[in-house]
Amino acid sequence: MDIFTMTATSKGRVLPGTVCAGVNTKGEKVYIGRCHHIDMVCKVPWDQMPLFVPGIITPSQGVLTFCDYNSSEKELTLNTSEEYQVVSAGYKPTIFYWKSSEGYTEKDINYFPKDVLIPDLSGRVNKHYILFVARVEAPVIKESKVVGYYDKSKLPADFDGPLVGTGQAWYDEDIPVQGHKTPIRTFKVHVPYDGKIFEVPKFQFLCFNKLPALSVYMLTATSWVTLSDGHLPPNAFAAGVAPNGEVLYVGRKKHQYEMMSGYIVPSEKCLHICYRSDEHCYNSDYEALTIEEQDGFEWGVYSNGEVPANALVVDGLAKDNTLYVGRTVTGSDIISTATAWHKVPINLPYERVANTQLLGKIEPSRRCLYVPWNGKEYRYQSYEVLMLKMRPKSLKDLCHNVIITATMGVSDKIDQLPLPVNLKDFCKKIEPH
Repeated sequence: MDIFTMTATSKGRVLPGTVCAGVNTKGEKVYIGRCHHIDMVCKVPWDQMPLFVPGIITPSQGVLTFCDYNSSEKELTLNTSEEYQVVSAGYKPTIFYWKSSEGYTEKDINYFPKDVLIPDLSGRVNKHYILFVARVEAPVIKESKVVGYYDKSKLPADFDGPLVGTGQAWYDEDIPVQGHKTPIRTFKVHVPYDGKIFEVPKFQFLCFNKLPALSVYMLTATSWVTLSDGHLPPNAFAAGVAPNGEVLYVGRKKHQYEMMSGYIVPSEKCLHICYRSDEHCYNSDYEALTIEEQDGFEWGVYSNGEVPANALVVDGLAKDNTLYVGRTVTGSDIISTATAWHKVPINLPYERVANTQLLGKIEPSRRCLYVPWNGKEYRYQSYEVLMLKMRPKSLKDLCHNVIITATMGVSDKIDQLPLPVNLKDFCKKIEPH
């Protein structure tokens, strides 16, 4: 399930693309996140607990709320954390939907839905159970019971739900774990409400369907090429301008366990990146971004950590603390709009300021763009993001995209459409992963 971006944030903040769980009883949107269980007040032994526990982010409260599972149901407690990770689809087009638990009962050996979302992506799965995200509707909640250290009580008569909480899938102990097709002995779902934990008999799984990239974005081949003797490869992507008028190119380099983006200065045969308030320059072992069809990309203006779903990821994968390729806003005064570390002002010739575009990394969790210059790292609240153009190349692709998006690429759904057989076959060539 590498489609998800798990980005660290805190105090109720959510990032663009964060999966919305629904609306709480106060009409506020709540979001899906996860909490590292080492950071929790959790009594479950390390080897009997997934690394991450899903929870619900309520922005107005500034916390992620989760159920703290212990070895005994009577010790089940409700906890919160100001530090958590948000769950999002990253830059890959994905449809999220809720699937009823009807047919997945405790009476029979059964299975997870094929595409159920499991927020623990660490690969560590408890041999007895796994946690997932679930939702329950108002009529079902009223049939639930309060569990844990809480007084027996019921939801108010005018409660209209829904609520989102944590589901537990308990494996059949006599059958080894084999991914989502592992037989399940029991499902339990717990949702928080009014400081209590309710256990519900019926629920919905949060599932996903990953769409082919062609269904939304214009496809164009990109690659990162290691430079030889500092010479730029063909199709290197020019994206910035230095104060002296020299064209700058997009480059990247692994630094302190992370792939950082910055700019290549051809005359210096050097890559400039920044990290922890300082600029770092590399004369070897760095990569340049190459794009075959460069008109397939464009720049969009964003701010405060926001990036569009089609933004180019620096390392090509959606990972924790994902970084994106960015630059200063075209025509802006990059001297006055910068926030320098240690109150060091950015030093650029004023006559070149309007025509200068410095490249760097956008870090959504820090809500800004960082650019290197003259030995320092500078921060910008507003910036431009490098992103795929959201348009198909031809009318044939447009028809294909509309059908794939409407049916989520599922063959059975495509077959049900009143379309010519050859068009259906064409659309079924690209299946969801």
